[in-house]
Amino acid sequence: MGSKFQKISELSKGMSQKVQFIASVAHDPEILFFDEPFAGLDPVSVDTLRKAIMDLRDRGKTILFSTHIMEQAEKLCNRLFLIDSGKRVVYGSLEEIKNAHGSNSIVVEFDGDSKIFDDVAGVASVSRFPRYVELGIEQGGTPDSILAQIVGRVSIRRFEVVAPSLHSIFVTLVGKPNTIEQTNA
Repeated sequence: MGSKFQKISELSKGMSQKVQFIASVAHDPEILFFDEPFAGLDPVSVDTLRKAIMDLRDRGKTILFSTHIMEQAEKLCNRLFLIDSGKRVVYGSLEEIKNAHGSNSIVVEFDGDSKIFDDVAGVASVSRFPRYVELGIEQGGTPDSILAQIVGRVSIRRFEVVAPSLHSIFVTLVGKPNTIEQTNA
């Protein structure tokens, strides 16, 4: 008769993550360490785990969370400690980091070729994502002048002035360009 139990190493990555999370919280510790807890999870499981982590935080638990996905850090963390090559890049609250390391950015969701953003005056940096770009504004650049230069060159779905993303701040501070390129769909 076969065993009803499997070794964790035999489970899928997502199921293994769930088992490890349960084992981590079962004894109700005051301090929790999570290293890339969302790796291998489907979107529903990500939402469930995110809620569980936030519930632990709201119960006063100290949570140390390691991730390469800056969006997750922005959504979950009260304080951030960014490291590159074993060295501290920045530490503080999200608000402190955004205030100290960047001016406003512009998010443009559009249809068209992202290469048009490379020669827009007033743009200091372009971070490309699959369906949008985040533009860093140069000193002296204005959202109005940037908008005027791109109207008619791409079909704009959304144009929003925002605080710079943690992703953009990290990339700017460590000097590694975004490698995700926009494709023409």
